[in-house]
Amino acid sequence: MCEPLVVCQFKLDGLLVSTYAKLIAYSHRLKCLSNGHSRLNKCAINFARLLTICTFCNTQPVIILMDCIYVTGIRAYGYTGYLPEEQSLGQWFEVDLKLWLDISTPGKTDGIEDTLDYRGVISLVQNLVKTSKFALIERLVTVIADSILRECNHITQVQVTLSKPAAPIPDFSGKISVEVTRTKSQI
Repeated sequence: MCEPLVVCQFKLDGLLVSTYAKLIAYSHRLKCLSNGHSRLNKCAINFARLLTICTFCNTQPVIILMDCIYVTGIRAYGYTGYLPEEQSLGQWFEVDLKLWLDISTPGKTDGIEDTLDYRGVISLVQNLVKTSKFALIERLVTVIADSILRECNHITQVQVTLSKPAAPIPDFSGKISVEVTRTKSQI
């Protein structure tokens, strides 16, 4: 399930600014993203007052449910790994994506041109896994997330889970996974 966002708009030094706070339901806390402006860090929305007003800008917040597309089971053979054998012989990688974007327009128009063509995202991920040669999967998963956000205008946030289904660890038959979540403002 995708998380609701709280949106407040206010004037700051003559500019209209939007702050986004991701509602974390299990702890009833909100996190304001500053978008690089230091004064926005002070924008704290109290959960008890969530449906009344924002304590910083004195406006009523609007709750928006962000839409998501899941793309799972992307497989590609790549050469990322710490061991020399991993970089010369390679191994299989699996990638799962959670993509946040507004799908209200394509939900009404039924037009492919109004939404994300995930064939391009799959191709991008497969190409990055195949051609990258990093020592750490932490680096590869970060490059994948950042590349998706740069290449895909519709996507506002991405969660990437990169797995090594057959990590070269003696007496270990599980898989190793690394997950990152990034927003456009972080690239």
